[in-house]
Amino acid sequence: MKNSIVIRTSIWKSTVLILGCWMFVLAGLFILRNGSDAIATIGVLFFGGGSLAVLYRALDRRPRLILDDTGVKDRSLGIGKIDWSDIASAKLVSIRGTKFVALKLRDNDKYLNRVSTIQGKATKLNKALGFGELNLYLGLLDMQPKKIFQMVKKQIAKSHKAQISSSS
Repeated sequence: MKNSIVIRTSIWKSTVLILGCWMFVLAGLFILRNGSDAIATIGVLFFGGGSLAVLYRALDRRPRLILDDTGVKDRSLGIGKIDWSDIASAKLVSIRGTKFVALKLRDNDKYLNRVSTIQGKATKLNKALGFGELNLYLGLLDMQPKKIFQMVKKQIAKSHKAQISSSS
């Protein structure tokens, strides 16, 4: 990987998700128009807020994921670049169709010390659910999750070979 591979949020996937959210918002508004219903109100707020969050991500054209020869940076993690040499292994996992690359790090504290308080709680939940404490979120990206995972695995293997060669 001589050059960086830059992966952004897919505008098309985001648009489809936003339209789906708006359908639920419209259904909730229709229910509310015909009478008061707490579930409809919650639906309008949840899906309306969700559509705004997805819209924000879609309009943000900064790279979400950057892979290069030295490591991977997932901007949504907010911890900077994770060096390939610090990743012991990775596996592709899915929760209700949303794909992640679960990372097993050699030294979790090196990176977990960089996360926010909220992100720190999320990492503990990830671990309790059987995932890596740090996961690369692959939803709504403009590249197929399996292709991203293959590139991650290739770089980890390359890094491990380099470590073995340098220690011999």
